[in-house]
Amino acid sequence: MVRVRALAAAAAFAAAAPFLVPVSALAQATPATSDTKTDPATEHYVREAARQDRVAIEASRLVLERSARTPVREAAKRVLNERTKAQHRLTTAASVQSLGMRPDKVGEAAGEEAVEALRKTAPEGVDRAWVRVALESHEAALKLQRNYGREGTNDALRSNAMAEAMQLEARIGDLRRLAEELESPS
Repeated sequence: MVRVRALAAAAAFAAAAPFLVPVSALAQATPATSDTKTDPATEHYVREAARQDRVAIEASRLVLERSARTPVREAAKRVLNERTKAQHRLTTAASVQSLGMRPDKVGEAAGEEAVEALRKTAPEGVDRAWVRVALESHEAALKLQRNYGREGTNDALRSNAMAEAMQLEARIGDLRRLAEELESPS
């Protein structure tokens, strides 16, 4: 989608000022993604980060439909917002780096088992089940982000990973506090 917008903008500019942008420059400005190779560690990072974001996004959407508890709904909204933005940042970084893969498409079917299990959870247990899924997803994502932030080969993705790790740490603390609230007798 980003590439299509970029091409449309370039074509519009070229039509308005053909003497400034030769048509051959448009082809050169858009690298071919099928020829682009990435190392296995970077490919794993992108795929796994996309999968983890998708699990958090879909589980949060589901709990927003099913939960009546305000603290759970507020936490789910924050997670949904943050992980959607994280997926967008990852997709943008992968696109800019011409990795030849789209994280937003790679993770489309990810996490179906966790979300389906949450969907089948009885209404009275959905809040605790969501917090458990969210914590597991965030802890796995934190481990992945830290590892790639330390050892990754792509500088742009390493920077992205380090920033995501900081955000995940904060959210994990919030989710743990919410889990304690849900476990304490009312």
